[in-house]
Order: sequence, then C-alpha cells, then structure tokens
Amino acid sequence: LLEYIEAEQPKALGIGWGTIIGALTSLLERVPPRQSSVQTVCPLVGNSSVSSRRFHTDENVRIIAEGLCAQPKFLYTPAFPADMNERNLLSETSHYRAISEQWDQLDMAVVGIHETTAAVDVDCPLVQDNRTVGHMVAYSYDINGRFIRPESDYLVHIPLEKLAKCRQVIGLCAADVSPRALAGALRTGLLTHVFARETLVDAVMTDKWNYA
Repeated sequence: LLEYIEAEQPKALGIGWGTIIGALTSLLERVPPRQSSVQTVCPLVGNSSVSSRRFHTDENVRIIAEGLCAQPKFLYTPAFPADMNERNLLSETSHYRAISEQWDQLDMAVVGIHETTAAVDVDCPLVQDNRTVGHMVAYSYDINGRFIRPESDYLVHIPLEKLAKCRQVIGLCAADVSPRALAGALRTGLLTHVFARETLVDAVMTDKWNYA
C-alpha cells in the first residue's frame, strides 16, 4: 500500500479506521519517516471511545502523517455524538469545518472494509440487521451495494457525496472479511481499488458475485 501511495503521488490523503488502518499505523511507527508527495492527512471518521487505537482516527492520522512527512489535520470530534442536536453543534466547530474543506480536496481516501462484527468492536450505533453485510467509514451496506441509512444519521463521517468525488478510494480488507462483505463493497460503486487477499478476490470472482 505504501508503495502504491508513493507511485500515485496524492497530495491530500484521507484515512478511515479499522484493523488494517491500525496495522498501517503500527508499521509506520517502526520505520524511519519517508519523503512523499502527500502534503496533508486527515481523518474520514470521528474518534471512537473504545480503547483500541485502530479506531482513534486523530492518533492514526498523526502517526501516518509523521511517517509520510506530511501535515496532519485533526477532527477533534467523537464519531458518535449523543444525538442530532450534539451532531449539529459539532458540525459548526472550526475543526469540523476545516476537515469538511479537506474532504473536498482529497486525492486519495483509504478506507477499511469490515464485517458486520466490526460494529461490536467499535461499540457504535451502525445499522446492524439482516440486510447488513459490511461497513465502510461507518456506513452500513447490503449485498447489492446499497447503503443502509438510519432514520437519523448523526454519526460524524465523510458524506458519501464527498467520498464519491475523490479521485481514488482504496478499500482495505482485513483477514476476516467475507466474500459477501467484499462483493457488497464493490457494488457500492465507491471503490476504485481494493487491497485484499488473493483467495478472497478469487472467491468473489469465481462465483460471479452471486452472494445474494
């Protein structure tokens, strides 16, 4: 992934959360900083309250930016406000407005593709019913790639219309991602590239995506 980022030379990089993002962060902590084309790194989701660092987006952004010799842009905002009133207040803060502007300028977004169990890991109010096959940047989706929106979406994450305008949206699959979760993610139409284990890609393509 780092080699790909260097080859594509994005200037504005957006980072999601999850297992693979956490692994990327840990890797960059262990190696010397490298010069890159990346000028800014920003989060695509607010910060979770769970103890696992892979869901602390501002911290991951800080480490990834240091590793790429870029400037970090922090959201300083929880991913899951208590209600819509709090969400509206947060959206008026200078930090949120600055990140919202960053989302408009993204060249590349790196997002984790997650199984439905990720909602338990992150302790968040994602839509989780019999339609859900996976999650990306705290959005639930079904096997046909349709996003399942709650009645009141007060989560703090990049709006889908902004993500869709990004030149490259790279999906990273953790080891536990199923063919159904990957097939649904591909059908959303958001992803331009996917990093996944070969056996997972083969399973999706061999069955011609018939994971209804």
